[in-house]
Amino acid sequence: MWWMALAFAEAPRVEVRWRGPEGTLHVVPPAGAKVSGDAPVDVALVVGDRPRAFGVDGDFLHGGLPLGDVRDTSVEGTVDLQICEDDTGICRPETLRVAGRVPATKKGTTVLGVELGSHEAPSPFNADAAPVADAAFAAARASGGRVLLDFSAVWCPPCNLLAAEVLHADDAETALEGLHVAVVDVDHPSSWTLKDRYAVGSYPTVVVTDADGGEIDRVVGYPGREPFLAFLAGARGERRDWAALDPSTLSPDDAATGLVRLLDSDVDPGPWLAASAASDTADAHLGRFRHAPTADGLSWLVEHHPERSLEWVPFVGDWLEGPGREPFLAALPAILASVRPGEAADVLWFAAQLHEGAESRALFASAASILSASLTGDFAADRGYLEFLATLLDRSGEVDAAIALLDRTAREHPDEPTFFLAAASHLNEHERYAEALRRAELAMRTAWGDNRLRVATEAATALMGLDRADEARSLARKTLEEVPAPDASLKVRTHRYREKLAKLTE
Repeated sequence: MWWMALAFAEAPRVEVRWRGPEGTLHVVPPAGAKVSGDAPVDVALVVGDRPRAFGVDGDFLHGGLPLGDVRDTSVEGTVDLQICEDDTGICRPETLRVAGRVPATKKGTTVLGVELGSHEAPSPFNADAAPVADAAFAAARASGGRVLLDFSAVWCPPCNLLAAEVLHADDAETALEGLHVAVVDVDHPSSWTLKDRYAVGSYPTVVVTDADGGEIDRVVGYPGREPFLAFLAGARGERRDWAALDPSTLSPDDAATGLVRLLDSDVDPGPWLAASAASDTADAHLGRFRHAPTADGLSWLVEHHPERSLEWVPFVGDWLEGPGREPFLAALPAILASVRPGEAADVLWFAAQLHEGAESRALFASAASILSASLTGDFAADRGYLEFLATLLDRSGEVDAAIALLDRTAREHPDEPTFFLAAASHLNEHERYAEALRRAELAMRTAWGDNRLRVATEAATALMGLDRADEARSLARKTLEEVPAPDASLKVRTHRYREKLAKLTE
């Protein structure tokens, strides 16, 4: 996790107090804050030439940590702890680097010098995309490698899963061999040129390019770890511009692969369907089914490749809501038995939308239960599921449980607007406008770029609901003035966010 510096006007004060040979260490938080009592505190000091280390809960700081005889000695080291704001309950971890000297008097108090240290590695988000991408291209030119552009958002669940399961996994160095990764924060205005150049409209979009930026391959969305690793393996091979190929010159199996790659493009699938007609590969069946779903096509996919269900379920919604409803529901147990918990929750999400009332709520509740049981407690691994879990809880009728989950996560990880923004959105949907406004105000404190526009939209919506229309319009106008607008010729989502917010100024 990446952390922001504390937003207080002053750093905590660290004191050494002593009376004779008994010295103690104390941390005095700034006004309006307190040390988290149940969060761990790690202290590593050198007192004179004696090392002193502690691993305690914050409550132990109230009486001071014993240092022994500190008279006429230097004290230096680090204190890791969490400081919580009184008014919001938000807690932020901090590393305090302390240093000072204690005089030789019989008793007294010395205030140590304090510097705020970095708690974790810097975030790839709210960062200028240009130097990040330039560095990756330069490294690729120097090494003869390729560039992986990860168009990602801090609030995007599948983006977070991709980061946890591949880009930052233990075997990332092997998985990404020969690829120089550049994470492009799609909320930051600096991403506009790259998003327009590579026609990026949904997230995550991963584009593999040569050292000069020529596209080699791409994947839209996150299909799961194993399919993504297969994509990476293919992206290291010879460059293949599928859209420029004549499918009649390819083998049926290769044409089937091209068909799947081009289904979401503007390319006419007809020639690809004809060229792959003799193929019996999973790609061939998947491509034919997505183009024209049938009960027989579903049966084949479920029998042979149920683990690939999320490669077709989200794309054949009209068919599932019509003639495909009963075959899909009949195949549901086999699909659920073949996918991971997070994927099972996704499949149940679609199944729940084929029902109404209590049946729908029960399926949403089942999805929430499966997903909740699969969480590890490691935020990096779980964060891609937390917003989805809150939505499942909401749809199952457990609105307060959904808000409690989002509030708790936001307070534990306050460096971004994601979770308070999600809570504001849910609360607005339930017309709980005062609560929504409070979450939006908290989210605004750390929002930037496109997500600032989204937060302002939720805040203005809440104000409208509270019959404070003038304030809503004022906030919308102010935010539109503060957040840069892209050139009209650029095809980026920012236009959509600005238009939605602008409607609230009318």
